[in-house]
Amino acid sequence: MTHLVSNMFLLIILTWVVSPIISKALYLSLLLLSGVLGNLLADVLIVSLVNSDGNYWSFLTTFGYSHGIVGLSTSITGLYIFALIIFVFKTSKDLPQKKFRLSALIFVSFIGILSLILNFIWGQWFTITAYVHFFGGLVGGILAFIFLYRQHKKLGLKTHDINPLK
Repeated sequence: MTHLVSNMFLLIILTWVVSPIISKALYLSLLLLSGVLGNLLADVLIVSLVNSDGNYWSFLTTFGYSHGIVGLSTSITGLYIFALIIFVFKTSKDLPQKKFRLSALIFVSFIGILSLILNFIWGQWFTITAYVHFFGGLVGGILAFIFLYRQHKKLGLKTHDINPLK
């Protein structure tokens, strides 16, 4: 129950952060693609680990594989990475007006980092949940850069015109 509540809380915050930046169709596509592709990529990794008969790095485990896991947190991780990248590149010019959204994004980042540290302390670093979160974030990051590239092409800007530090 706590996991569900925390996921919904993060989903609400991240949706609020990205909603002025992207369309509803892109938002739904992002959630769907990062969730589905993140889980599929994690499954490919897990199946290859199981079939490798222990011929892989010892820290990569298949803990939790027998139960399987598919959830919204994979999509939320993709949304988080997408929001982080998009927020930095698209709103850097008017950051003073976005202080509260930036604060919310920093808060979510703090929760994520704290969660990573606790998982590392508890010995749950490389598990099936870590794989699905990693690949969901990877897909979200790739989609963010595709979005930025398409925006760049649509506006007809030169490469040197996009600078997140301006």
